[in-house]
Amino acid sequence: SAETLRLYVHREEPKLDNPNGPCSTLLDIAPSAGVDGALRLASARLQVSLSSLATESGTTVTSLAALANDTTLRALEASHAEAAARRELAAAYRLFHMYGLAPFDGESINFIAARVPGSDSFLLNDYTLLWEEVTASSLLRIPLLEGERAGAAQGQPGHRNPRLNEASLEGATAVFQNRSDVACFLHSHTLDTATVASLEEGLQPVSQAGIMLANMVAHSHFDFYQDGPETVRLLGGKNIMLQKWHGMFVAGGRPRGGLFPP
Repeated sequence: SAETLRLYVHREEPKLDNPNGPCSTLLDIAPSAGVDGALRLASARLQVSLSSLATESGTTVTSLAALANDTTLRALEASHAEAAARRELAAAYRLFHMYGLAPFDGESINFIAARVPGSDSFLLNDYTLLWEEVTASSLLRIPLLEGERAGAAQGQPGHRNPRLNEASLEGATAVFQNRSDVACFLHSHTLDTATVASLEEGLQPVSQAGIMLANMVAHSHFDFYQDGPETVRLLGGKNIMLQKWHGMFVAGGRPRGGLFPP
Protein backbone atom coordinates (compact mmCIF):
# COMPACT_ATOMS: atom_id res chain seq x y z
CA SER A 1 0.00 0.00 0.00
CA ALA A 2 0.98 3.66 -0.20
CA GLU A 3 1.62 3.60 3.55
CA THR A 4 3.99 0.62 3.36
CA LEU A 5 7.49 0.41 1.94
CA ARG A 6 8.69 -2.85 0.38
CA LEU A 7 12.40 -3.55 0.90
CA TYR A 8 14.57 -6.48 -0.19
CA VAL A 9 17.26 -7.15 2.40
CA HIS A 10 20.16 -9.54 1.87
CA ARG A 11 23.04 -10.53 4.12
CA GLU A 12 26.59 -9.55 3.34
CA GLU A 13 29.21 -12.24 2.79
CA PRO A 14 30.86 -13.83 4.62
CA LYS A 15 28.08 -14.85 7.00
CA LEU A 16 29.92 -14.72 10.32
CA ASP A 17 26.96 -15.52 12.56
CA ASN A 18 24.45 -18.31 11.86
CA PRO A 19 26.06 -19.10 8.48
CA ASN A 20 23.29 -21.57 7.59
CA GLY A 21 20.52 -19.07 8.30
CA PRO A 22 18.38 -17.24 5.72
CA CYS A 23 20.26 -15.24 3.07
CA SER A 24 17.60 -12.63 2.35
CA THR A 25 14.17 -11.44 3.34
CA LEU A 26 11.36 -9.18 2.12
CA LEU A 27 10.18 -6.42 4.43
CA ASP A 28 6.83 -4.64 4.14
CA ILE A 29 7.24 -1.83 6.64
CA ALA A 30 5.87 1.63 7.30
CA PRO A 31 8.51 4.38 6.92
CA SER A 32 7.41 5.65 10.33
CA ALA A 33 8.89 2.48 11.90
CA GLY A 34 12.30 3.99 11.24
CA VAL A 35 15.63 2.31 10.66
CA ASP A 36 15.59 0.76 14.15
CA GLY A 37 12.26 -0.90 13.39
CA ALA A 38 13.57 -2.22 10.07
CA LEU A 39 16.69 -3.56 11.78
CA ARG A 40 14.65 -5.39 14.43
CA LEU A 41 12.36 -6.93 11.82
CA ALA A 42 15.22 -7.89 9.48
CA SER A 43 17.24 -9.33 12.37
CA ALA A 44 14.30 -11.53 13.38
CA ARG A 45 13.68 -12.68 9.81
CA LEU A 46 17.36 -13.38 9.05
CA GLN A 47 17.96 -14.91 12.50
CA VAL A 48 21.07 -12.83 13.13
CA SER A 49 21.98 -9.62 14.98
CA LEU A 50 22.28 -6.73 12.50
CA SER A 51 24.01 -3.44 13.19
CA SER A 52 23.03 -1.43 10.11
CA LEU A 53 21.46 -1.39 6.66
CA ALA A 54 23.15 0.02 3.57
CA THR A 55 22.24 0.68 -0.03
CA GLU A 56 23.89 -1.36 -2.76
CA SER A 57 26.39 1.47 -3.24
CA GLY A 58 27.41 1.15 0.41
CA THR A 59 25.69 4.24 1.86
CA THR A 60 24.38 3.64 5.38
CA VAL A 61 20.60 4.02 5.63
CA THR A 62 19.62 6.67 8.18
CA SER A 63 15.96 7.17 7.18
CA LEU A 64 13.39 4.91 5.55
CA ALA A 65 11.57 7.95 4.22
CA ALA A 66 14.45 8.57 1.81
CA LEU A 67 14.11 5.10 0.22
CA ALA A 68 12.08 4.23 -2.88
CA ASN A 69 9.75 1.25 -2.97
CA ASP A 70 11.38 -2.07 -3.94
CA THR A 71 14.84 -0.88 -2.84
CA THR A 72 17.46 -3.60 -2.30
CA LEU A 73 19.49 -3.20 0.89
CA ARG A 74 22.60 -4.84 2.31
CA ALA A 75 22.37 -6.09 5.91
CA LEU A 76 25.55 -5.59 7.96
CA GLU A 77 25.94 -8.07 10.79
CA ALA A 78 27.09 -6.87 14.19
CA SER A 79 30.18 -9.08 13.76
CA HIS A 80 31.03 -7.31 10.50
CA ALA A 81 30.59 -3.91 12.12
CA GLU A 82 32.92 -4.74 15.00
CA ALA A 83 35.51 -6.19 12.63
CA ALA A 84 35.42 -2.98 10.57
CA ALA A 85 35.70 -0.83 13.71
CA ARG A 86 38.70 -2.88 14.87
CA ARG A 87 40.51 -2.47 11.56
CA GLU A 88 39.86 1.27 11.44
CA LEU A 89 40.92 1.84 15.05
CA ALA A 90 44.10 -0.22 14.65
CA ALA A 91 44.89 1.83 11.53
CA ALA A 92 44.39 5.03 13.53
CA TYR A 93 46.93 3.90 16.15
CA ARG A 94 49.44 3.07 13.39
CA LEU A 95 48.84 6.44 11.69
CA PHE A 96 49.29 8.34 14.96
CA HIS A 97 52.61 6.58 15.44
CA MET A 98 53.70 7.15 11.84
CA TYR A 99 52.90 10.89 11.93
CA GLY A 100 54.40 11.40 15.39
CA LEU A 101 51.07 12.42 16.95
CA ALA A 102 51.84 10.62 20.22
CA PRO A 103 55.36 11.93 20.99
CA PHE A 104 57.69 11.86 24.04
CA ASP A 105 55.31 10.77 26.85
CA GLY A 106 52.68 9.99 24.21
CA GLU A 107 52.16 6.30 23.71
CA SER A 108 52.31 5.56 27.43
CA ILE A 109 49.42 7.79 28.50
CA ASN A 110 47.57 8.79 25.32
CA PHE A 111 44.74 6.74 23.82
CA ILE A 112 42.23 6.32 21.02
CA ALA A 113 38.97 4.54 21.86
CA ALA A 114 36.14 3.54 19.51
CA ARG A 115 32.59 2.47 20.25
CA VAL A 116 31.59 -1.00 19.01
CA PRO A 117 28.65 -0.26 16.64
CA GLY A 118 25.26 -1.33 17.95
CA SER A 119 26.54 -2.24 21.41
CA ASP A 120 27.28 -0.88 24.87
CA SER A 121 30.99 -1.64 24.53
CA PHE A 122 34.07 0.13 23.22
CA LEU A 123 37.52 -0.83 21.95
CA LEU A 124 40.77 0.30 23.58
CA ASN A 125 44.45 -0.50 23.10
CA ASP A 126 46.33 -3.03 25.20
CA TYR A 127 48.51 -0.84 27.45
CA THR A 128 51.41 -3.31 27.18
CA LEU A 129 51.77 -2.73 23.41
CA LEU A 130 53.44 0.11 21.53
CA TRP A 131 51.10 1.89 19.13
CA GLU A 132 53.06 0.56 16.15
CA GLU A 133 52.27 -2.94 17.47
CA VAL A 134 48.50 -2.48 17.75
CA THR A 135 46.45 -4.81 15.53
CA ALA A 136 42.72 -5.26 15.04
CA SER A 137 42.75 -8.47 17.08
CA SER A 138 44.82 -7.04 19.95
CA LEU A 139 42.28 -4.32 20.80
CA LEU A 140 40.40 -4.92 24.05
CA ARG A 141 36.58 -4.90 24.03
CA ILE A 142 35.28 -3.26 27.21
CA PRO A 143 31.58 -3.09 28.20
CA LEU A 144 30.69 0.40 29.42
CA LEU A 145 29.55 -0.80 32.84
CA GLU A 146 32.67 -2.90 33.24
CA GLY A 147 34.77 0.07 32.18
CA GLU A 148 33.11 2.22 34.84
CA ARG A 149 33.81 -0.36 37.55
CA ALA A 150 37.35 -1.10 36.35
CA GLY A 151 38.21 2.59 36.13
CA ALA A 152 37.11 3.11 39.72
CA ALA A 153 39.01 0.04 40.92
CA GLN A 154 42.25 0.59 39.01
CA GLY A 155 43.79 2.75 41.70
CA GLN A 156 42.95 0.32 44.49
CA PRO A 157 45.64 -2.09 45.77
CA GLY A 158 45.43 -5.48 44.06
CA HIS A 159 43.00 -4.27 41.36
CA ARG A 160 45.39 -2.89 38.76
CA ASN A 161 45.20 -4.55 35.34
CA PRO A 162 48.53 -3.95 33.55
CA ARG A 163 46.78 -4.10 30.15
CA LEU A 164 44.53 -1.13 30.98
CA ASN A 165 45.35 2.50 31.68
CA GLU A 166 42.93 3.90 34.27
CA ALA A 167 42.91 7.44 32.85
CA SER A 168 42.01 6.36 29.32
CA LEU A 169 39.53 3.80 30.63
CA GLU A 170 37.70 6.31 32.81
CA GLY A 171 37.70 9.12 30.24
CA ALA A 172 36.47 6.97 27.35
CA THR A 173 33.79 5.30 29.47
CA ALA A 174 32.38 8.63 30.66
CA VAL A 175 32.29 10.18 27.17
CA PHE A 176 30.65 7.15 25.52
CA GLN A 177 28.06 6.98 28.30
CA ASN A 178 27.13 10.65 28.01
CA ARG A 179 27.67 11.52 24.33
CA SER A 180 25.64 9.22 22.07
CA ASP A 181 26.91 11.14 19.03
CA VAL A 182 30.52 10.16 19.74
CA ALA A 183 31.86 6.91 18.29
CA CYS A 184 35.56 7.71 18.70
CA PHE A 185 37.37 9.58 21.47
CA LEU A 186 41.10 10.29 21.60
CA HIS A 187 43.61 12.07 23.79
CA SER A 188 47.10 13.17 22.78
CA HIS A 189 49.91 15.44 23.99
CA THR A 190 51.50 16.62 20.76
CA LEU A 191 53.96 19.49 21.11
CA ASP A 192 51.90 21.69 18.76
CA THR A 193 48.58 21.22 20.57
CA ALA A 194 50.19 21.55 24.01
CA THR A 195 51.76 24.83 22.90
CA VAL A 196 48.53 26.31 21.51
CA ALA A 197 46.54 25.03 24.49
CA SER A 198 48.95 26.77 26.87
CA LEU A 199 48.26 30.18 25.37
CA GLU A 200 45.95 32.17 27.63
CA GLU A 201 43.63 32.97 24.69
CA GLY A 202 43.75 29.42 23.29
CA LEU A 203 43.16 28.73 19.60
CA GLN A 204 42.72 31.95 17.63
CA PRO A 205 41.09 32.46 14.18
CA VAL A 206 44.32 33.69 12.61
CA SER A 207 44.50 31.03 9.88
CA GLN A 208 42.07 29.10 7.70
CA ALA A 209 42.29 26.07 10.00
CA GLY A 210 41.81 28.27 13.06
CA ILE A 211 38.70 29.85 11.53
CA MET A 212 37.26 26.43 10.63
CA LEU A 213 37.87 24.98 14.10
CA ALA A 214 37.24 28.00 16.33
CA ASN A 215 33.58 27.24 17.09
CA MET A 216 34.30 23.54 17.66
CA VAL A 217 36.95 23.97 20.35
CA ALA A 218 36.54 24.14 24.12
CA HIS A 219 39.46 25.53 26.14
CA SER A 220 40.07 24.60 29.78
CA HIS A 221 42.77 24.39 32.42
CA PHE A 222 44.34 21.02 33.11
CA ASP A 223 43.67 19.41 36.46
CA PHE A 224 45.78 16.34 37.24
CA TYR A 225 42.87 14.94 39.26
CA GLN A 226 40.29 15.51 36.52
CA ASP A 227 37.94 12.50 36.32
CA GLY A 228 35.75 11.18 33.51
CA PRO A 229 32.56 13.13 34.38
CA GLU A 230 34.58 16.34 34.62
CA THR A 231 36.04 15.69 31.17
CA VAL A 232 32.49 15.31 29.82
CA ARG A 233 31.40 18.54 31.51
CA LEU A 234 34.36 20.53 30.16
CA LEU A 235 33.95 19.12 26.64
CA GLY A 236 30.24 20.00 26.63
CA GLY A 237 28.82 19.71 23.12
CA LYS A 238 32.16 20.45 21.44
CA ASN A 239 34.22 17.97 19.41
CA ILE A 240 37.63 19.27 20.47
CA MET A 241 39.01 20.38 23.84
CA LEU A 242 42.41 21.99 24.35
CA GLN A 243 43.68 21.82 27.93
CA LYS A 244 46.19 24.39 29.12
CA TRP A 245 49.67 22.96 29.81
CA HIS A 246 48.45 19.55 28.68
CA GLY A 247 47.11 18.56 25.26
CA MET A 248 43.93 17.77 23.41
CA PHE A 249 40.80 15.64 23.52
CA VAL A 250 39.00 14.96 20.24
CA ALA A 251 35.57 13.35 19.72
CA GLY A 252 34.51 12.05 16.32
CA GLY A 253 31.92 9.94 14.57
CA ARG A 254 34.54 7.30 13.65
CA PRO A 255 38.30 6.89 14.20
CA ARG A 256 38.84 8.81 10.96
CA GLY A 257 36.64 11.55 12.48
CA GLY A 258 39.09 11.78 15.37
CA LEU A 259 41.96 12.33 12.95
CA PHE A 260 39.91 14.74 10.81
CA PRO A 261 37.05 16.24 12.91
CA PRO A 262 33.97 17.35 10.94
